[in-house]
Amino acid sequence: MTTQQREMNSEERARVMMIIWFAMILGVVVFAIVAAVLGKNQQPQEDMLLTLVGMGMAAFMFVVSLIVPNIVANQQFRATLQQGRYETDEEKKQAMNDLESVFMTRFLIGMALLEGAAFLNLVFYMVEGQILAYIPVAILVALMIALKPSKAKLEAWIRNQMENYNLENQN
Repeated sequence: MTTQQREMNSEERARVMMIIWFAMILGVVVFAIVAAVLGKNQQPQEDMLLTLVGMGMAAFMFVVSLIVPNIVANQQFRATLQQGRYETDEEKKQAMNDLESVFMTRFLIGMALLEGAAFLNLVFYMVEGQILAYIPVAILVALMIALKPSKAKLEAWIRNQMENYNLENQN
């Protein structure tokens, strides 16, 4: 017996992204609290090398999170549209589902890059005890909050990508 998995609609996909978004932010916040509690009696080291490296990595990952997810998404978007014809309603529905999956992939990659940089800075705080390591964590969490997914953002991104794709291929 084969089981066929039902495709998610836009609202369900947006809800899943919201759950993941919240979980990723909560993971960083909980670990920040744990690191603060474990390191409250720790004397800060004079050497701040790891803290400075962490700040640099946070800035680098912020820039990377703006570029890499879009590169991946653009490649997947074009590959999805070039796969075949979209004449029937079923084919159009499948294409839209695939494009929503591309948006979700783009979102997850961007969030993961920011989350990883935040965790790195928290680990560096635990090693060196420098409270300055919390500055990039706070900034990265604020950026993660700003990336809150929604059905409207999902639909707007697909519409924008379709317009750009149609403009590029109007030869």
